[in-house]
Amino acid sequence: MRSYSLEELQSLYGKEEDEISRNAKPLNLEKLNEKWRRIMETAITFIKESYAKDHIPLTIRQVHYHLVHQPVDYINDAKHVRRLTKFILRARVAGLIDWNMISEEESTVYHNAPAGASPEEAIKQALETAKFATGKNPWDEMKKYLFIITEKRELGPQLCAVTDEYYVRLICMRGYGMWSRLYYESLYVREALKKGYECYALFITDHDPSGLDLNRFGAAIIKKFWKLDVEDIRVMLTLDQVKQMNLPPAPTKVTDPRAKWYIKEFGRESWEVDALGKEGMQQILRKNIEELIDVNIWNRIMEENRKNMEKTEKLAKELLGKER
Repeated sequence: MRSYSLEELQSLYGKEEDEISRNAKPLNLEKLNEKWRRIMETAITFIKESYAKDHIPLTIRQVHYHLVHQPVDYINDAKHVRRLTKFILRARVAGLIDWNMISEEESTVYHNAPAGASPEEAIKQALETAKFATGKNPWDEMKKYLFIITEKRELGPQLCAVTDEYYVRLICMRGYGMWSRLYYESLYVREALKKGYECYALFITDHDPSGLDLNRFGAAIIKKFWKLDVEDIRVMLTLDQVKQMNLPPAPTKVTDPRAKWYIKEFGRESWEVDALGKEGMQQILRKNIEELIDVNIWNRIMEENRKNMEKTEKLAKELLGKER
């Protein structure tokens, strides 16, 4: 009976016992040719400096677009992306950059397990974090409900840095498998509409055939299939942003089933949202969210919340002091 053990599969594929892949060998910069040594030295420096600023990882695509603008003979094409991806992996294996400096979110993890704390420790932890649970949601006071949909799960940490600041829901998905996720989201939207809230769906996708169609697809599920009164707003990427930021184009994939109508409308060039860079992307997202904020209400609620947090923190310290 076939076991499908690692040892068996390694044997079937003709791999050595400890071999993962040819791409997983540690990167030795000295063994690269002059062109790619310069490219990887520039990439490694950029990755480290970016992470040092805010401890938010970059995507490989963002490293790619950074290199496009550097004097290192790096070309914006699939061949260079593939080699860069391989060398970044090998650089991580070699310890030239830390694993947490690059964002790769191809999977979702589900794990439910006891934390291992004693009753006393659990109470202490709850008291120490209680201040973050106090206060009001300013969007409830403004009677608005926002959620953001992006096709790029690997951008989650960067987008989340902004959405957490503004208490906005962020939904990161991959491709067209969004029916189930948007069903659950529709329940929140229905509840908000019952309360008389204004509802907004903000979309972040590439400006290419699939990216624009994913925007269309998500909005159609929400507005046409479930018939929810939601205003859909395209946050990124738009042609105006492409022109303003002078973003480098890539050839449109003619094999994409949606390419025909895209080429007819926009031509044979496409653009990725990653090309905006981390700071540019966050700036655009922040601006779009702030345009929906009633500043007077926001400031009032945030001040109330600050006072409640201070009060909660004081009570928690008093209770923790009594336990000692």
